[in-house]
Amino acid sequence: MLDTSRHYYTVKELKRVLDVMSYYKMNRF
Repeated sequence: MLDTSRHYYTVKELKRVLDVMSYYKMNRF
């Protein structure tokens, strides 16, 4: 889901993604 090797994410963006994932009960990458 997260391609950190080709895209660089800021901490803020990562936290937002994790918040959305937890909202939808998705705990896998």
